[in-house]
Amino acid sequence: MATPLRYYSPTFLRATARWVYGPIPEGDSALMRHQIVARRSRPPTPWGYMSQLFAVSGWTSLPWLHRITAPTLVLSGAKDPVVPPINARILGARIPNASVQVIPEAGHLLLMERSEECATLITRFLRPDVSPRPG
Repeated sequence: MATPLRYYSPTFLRATARWVYGPIPEGDSALMRHQIVARRSRPPTPWGYMSQLFAVSGWTSLPWLHRITAPTLVLSGAKDPVVPPINARILGARIPNASVQVIPEAGHLLLMERSEECATLITRFLRPDVSPRPG
């Protein structure tokens, strides 16, 4: 999976999407089309892609998390295969005043998959004094 081919080949992206992003509902072809267009319009350079792989495999912010002083919301998709929810729980345990929300059935693209649910959680976090709009 450490190949940038998903940026260049829509067929490869479709074939590997579940392993990279987690569950994408079968009927959500709009999300898949969006990913194909976005990835093909601005694919990473080989150097950029390799740098990204190096960064995620060899660096951690863990020793500094306790220094975060701002209230922090950590969102995670329960079915994220790239950054599993245990990572969110570790962040929540290490960051003072953190709130962790794990979105059921969401994957790595949770902000796109569950945009309304995420927006509600973010709004409640930023503005706890505001009641949610009736929907």
